[in-house]
Amino acid sequence: MTIYEQLLDYCEAQKRIYGKVTFTSGELKDALLESHGTPRTSTLPPDYCYNIMNDGIHFKHHLFEQIGETYKFLGPGYLYSGVITWKGTPVGAWQEGSFFLWKLFRKVNRRYYRPELRPTETSEASPGTLQEVIERGNISPGSLHTVDSPAPEENLLLPFIDVREVQRKDATVSRIIRDTKQTKLIKQLYKHCCQVCGIALQTSAGPYAEAAHIVPLGQPHNGSDTVDNILCLCPNHHVLFDYGAFSVSDSLILLGMPGKLSVHPQHIISKKYLAHHRNRNIK
Repeated sequence: MTIYEQLLDYCEAQKRIYGKVTFTSGELKDALLESHGTPRTSTLPPDYCYNIMNDGIHFKHHLFEQIGETYKFLGPGYLYSGVITWKGTPVGAWQEGSFFLWKLFRKVNRRYYRPELRPTETSEASPGTLQEVIERGNISPGSLHTVDSPAPEENLLLPFIDVREVQRKDATVSRIIRDTKQTKLIKQLYKHCCQVCGIALQTSAGPYAEAAHIVPLGQPHNGSDTVDNILCLCPNHHVLFDYGAFSVSDSLILLGMPGKLSVHPQHIISKKYLAHHRNRNIK
């Protein structure tokens, strides 16, 4: 599955089951890491926004509307109307599901642009005057940058998407290579049912559960990516477990909430890891 498909599947499930449509970037990154092993650095929600244009991407997959630091899930094919921004500067607009980009931009300083709305080659109609776009997009005229004298035609750029200047910097990233076979084995063993509440979430891609590591894999904990360090939990109990809202005794009694952990006879859980979790989280 592509990252776009992973995000779509996760958000549709959250909307259908919980009625949840607003997410933070961290939530989406953690969800894809847990369910598909997708590195957090590869999940970039702004790349899939109707109202944001980023460098180095094809502006064709849309799922969210960025609102402050959150992302509202609208889904694909949404008849969106509003302004498209690039680094905070309006560069185009949507009108009921069709988008248009301003064609001409100053070469010297991208903060300034010609306020002429022109449709892209694939568009069939103009979304209206600049003032109409401002009103639909709920932005104030004072937030727009204009020029006193237009730049000569030879200094104006062609379509914005084709000429963006991208700055790149080499970087070395160290990340854990997860053994997805172990997590899949545990989920299959429990038929994707949570070991705390017994619920298996149903999604369009099938039943969904998350593999929760008792001792986290990353530093400074350096937990083991083995079945004796993995629980099968629903998203809610996974979050509660990771944040120490409850823990598990050696006799599998839940601490911090009522109940007992359900354990398959073939699943041997390390008491050492359970003790580590208790000592780390239970105050």
